[in-house]
Amino acid sequence: MSETSIEPFTIDDKYRMDTLLGHGRYSRVYKATAIAPSEQCREIKPGDVVAIKILDTPQLTEEQRIECVKGFDWEVATSTIVQHPNL
Repeated sequence: MSETSIEPFTIDDKYRMDTLLGHGRYSRVYKATAIAPSEQCREIKPGDVVAIKILDTPQLTEEQRIECVKGFDWEVATSTIVQHPNL
């Protein structure tokens, strides 16, 4: 997978988005660096490199938003079943 250079930006002073890994119809996936300890996942420490998916839904209709969230929910559910060191 090729990475696209971006102007780094932060989210909630917790993650710095370093590069764009890819994008789809409703989202973008970034390679990011943790800046602060994660409240949701104790395993993520400052300096850890993670992937973050950001849903891009403001321009969507309500029906498209529902479809987007259902797809994201499916991805999350699937990721809890699959056992792989990169997930």
